[in-house]
Amino acid sequence: MKVGYAVLYDNGELVISKNHTILSKTIDKDYGAFEDTSVPWENDSKQINKVNILDQVKSNCTKNWFDDCTNLTSLIDFTNLDVSDCADFSRMLYILTRFKWITELECIKWY
Repeated sequence: MKVGYAVLYDNGELVISKNHTILSKTIDKDYGAFEDTSVPWENDSKQINKVNILDQVKSNCTKNWFDDCTNLTSLIDFTNLDVSDCADFSRMLYILTRFKWITELECIKWY
């Protein structure tokens, strides 16, 4: 299932949007359209320090989306991510345990 589009900017911000939205920033990589079973930014995950989901996108599988994003500096706002039919969340929220102020128990509560 097509989710939307993903762009990584040179400031480390990964932007996911329903339409191919380009912000007025320097692009590092334009991944274009992506399916919910793929993670096109997987090889660049260590460059990502922020994730911005611009508008409502839907995914049936968010497996490993942010698994190796070890340089995230803030929590991700999932308000615009529709996972109402999502079958696989595995390791998506594992990144939350990388923040020192969040315990694994709190992650389980949110999951």
